[in-house]
Amino acid sequence: MSIYNSALKTAAEDLLQALDDEDLVSLAKTATNNRITPETKKESIDAILLHTPNVKRLLSYRRITTQKLFQYLHKNKVSINGYASRSQLANTVEVLWGESDNHENGTQKKHKNESNVTEKVKVIVKSKSLGDEYETKTKLCKRSSLNPEESKSIRNLEETHSIENLQVQRSDDFSQEFCRWFYTMINRLQPECSNQLGDNFREQVFSGNSSVGLYFLCEPYKEMHGKGRIETFTLFKNVVCEYRFIFSPNLENGIGAEKSPHGMVKIFCCGTLHQGSAFIGIFEQEFGLVFSPADQAWLIMNTKVNFKHTLIQEIPTLPPYEIFAITAS
Repeated sequence: MSIYNSALKTAAEDLLQALDDEDLVSLAKTATNNRITPETKKESIDAILLHTPNVKRLLSYRRITTQKLFQYLHKNKVSINGYASRSQLANTVEVLWGESDNHENGTQKKHKNESNVTEKVKVIVKSKSLGDEYETKTKLCKRSSLNPEESKSIRNLEETHSIENLQVQRSDDFSQEFCRWFYTMINRLQPECSNQLGDNFREQVFSGNSSVGLYFLCEPYKEMHGKGRIETFTLFKNVVCEYRFIFSPNLENGIGAEKSPHGMVKIFCCGTLHQGSAFIGIFEQEFGLVFSPADQAWLIMNTKVNFKHTLIQEIPTLPPYEIFAITAS
């Protein structure tokens, strides 16, 4: 059953009304896999709700930004920390809708117990300096298991450096969520993955002055570069489509994150490469993410990708990374 035919239709319509026409058309195209191009705001909202199976999927659309979610909760008199992450705001909307008995006249009842909305989040604070180069950080190596003493040290860190009542997101959760979203979006460029649920790959995921570097570590060696939002987007899309790349990121132990003193978040990911059902090699990718106050969203400032042809079907991994707090500001 879709949201259109559920009791939450009015609430979802109220949320979507805050989006501009361009965002609604884009969401409608995403929800219908580009099979419908609506001409009015109502047609856009109807298409989104009719072809979106549940609330979790609706709130995962990136066009429904952190700012829009916060404004919606404020409108409905829900108290929430101003530094809450997008995923926490989305969870709060889910809780709000789950507790509402009815959605009359486009309004909702306030959550009865605000203590259930704002939860304590504990994170480990990152302390080491950042100086390692990209080549070092993307080197493939197997993740070693922790011995009892190391596990004890981590537990002590969690107890010592916990942040109480601060709405933040753990770096491991953030990086996993980002990679799942990004590679699903990229894979949808291929016909065999086009019916998967996910956003459409578009220029707006990159910052205005973004850059990309693509490195083919095989014979003959080749590298390609692009600068600026349009060139970065076009080059990445063209290469993925030309080589028919399908990415399978190692979301369990092939992801890491770091944060610079100035707020840029670096995400590292590795995994296997495929063409259709055929395994063709592995990839290593680095993202530099910046939070845009204008867009109220994380944008890709730069990215580098290593493509390696290999016949050894071993899933690449990365060493453990320290966990730290990520806040949108």
